Amino acid sequence: MAGDAAVLEWLYDVETPVPSRTAADRQAAAQRALDTMLTRLTGLAQVPREPAIAAALAAPERYYQRYSFVAAEGETRLAVSFAPDALRELISQAALPIWSADRPVALAWVVVEDDAAHTAGAERGGPAGDAALASEGRAPSAPAPSVGEASPQGVAPRPRQGPPEAPSPQLARPAPPAPATQPEPAQPSAGRHQVGAPPTTAAGDADHQIGPGSPAPSGQGIVLSSASEHSVAAALRQRARERGLAIRLPLMDLEDRDRIQPATLWHGYSYTIREAYARYRPDYLLLGRVRRDAAGDWWTDWRLWFGAAELPRQFRTADAAAAAIQAVDAAGDELARRFAVTGAESGLVELDVRGASSVAGYAGVLRHLAGLAFLDRVELVEVTANAIRLRVATRSSREQLADLLTASDAFELALGAPAAGRGVATAPMRLLWTAAGAS
Repeated sequence: MAGDAAVLEWLYDVETPVPSRTAADRQAAAQRALDTMLTRLTGLAQVPREPAIAAALAAPERYYQRYSFVAAEGETRLAVSFAPDALRELISQAALPIWSADRPVALAWVVVEDDAAHTAGAERGGPAGDAALASEGRAPSAPAPSVGEASPQGVAPRPRQGPPEAPSPQLARPAPPAPATQPEPAQPSAGRHQVGAPPTTAAGDADHQIGPGSPAPSGQGIVLSSASEHSVAAALRQRARERGLAIRLPLMDLEDRDRIQPATLWHGYSYTIREAYARYRPDYLLLGRVRRDAAGDWWTDWRLWFGAAELPRQFRTADAAAAAIQAVDAAGDELARRFAVTGAESGLVELDVRGASSVAGYAGVLRHLAGLAFLDRVELVEVTANAIRLRVATRSSREQLADLLTASDAFELALGAPAAGRGVATAPMRLLWTAAGAS
């Protein structure tokens, strides 16, 4: 990944409205919370009601560690903290996909042309936005890693973060489930994506206009910020949390406003957007353009930029928030397709890990692997002065396992490591332990 995947500390904590504190209402709210929790862990917007899942929903108390009632936004909510191990066992029994808590991070650039918003004034960043970015462990002005930066000895270089030399392929991906409104999605086409910098054309810039039939932009509007209370921003945040996605809005401080104007996003000027997004180091981008026509309908054009690939979606809805929810679902579906482990049975893969040359380093490797949801079991095979040999059980393919293990900064695939599909599938996967504090 180009950016730093985020371990979602809140992934196993769910809040849901509850009308009262009676046992019956608490039970019903706990069932809804468990359903949300299963969506987060499987990546599925609709979790199949397999017998094991149906039995779990009938007795949700078996899967959470504690609960409490909290008052928030004028309503009472049931706050539930779920038990990770119990949920993983449930998902395994139901043979459903499992997605680790280490999730790719999206930056959402969203421009809204809305008369009411114009009256309220432009979006602003400021201290609240700076604090939000700092809370993620990122400096507001942190630059992206340089293209072509030298890699540590023995480590395969990360994929180039610059734009591809040819127009980006589109994704072979079915549209999300049909909503109550009438979506008008753009047609995706085939191609495997990589998460990273936004696509661009060979000429160095892409000009993506709002799709056919949508109203032309007037050149005015607002760019939603991390402090925005606009309904589109609220819908993005709420649905992202329900799906277990890390989607951030930009600060829109002076640095952002110097680079990004509403017209930049309306027309999808990828070079300018790429320059502006570098400070946030996201793993992928969600570009949204929202416009209300004379009839009062909302036209929303969304583009998910996954490295060299692009997933377009366009919706015409009665309100903009509904389409924002659909855009988040499209992002969640695509990420789950890439990162959720879907195999029905576990297979064994040996790992040859270097870079952890002390007892503390070995312990760090084992702790990290033990916390990964896509590994069913981790066994120590051999320890030498230079390496640690492990055997892991996983439902992922060997190729997907390599992608998942190197998705964060904990591991790098060593130079010369055998690739899957070349007659060496049984050879150990050679990795370098690069996590902070390794020794």
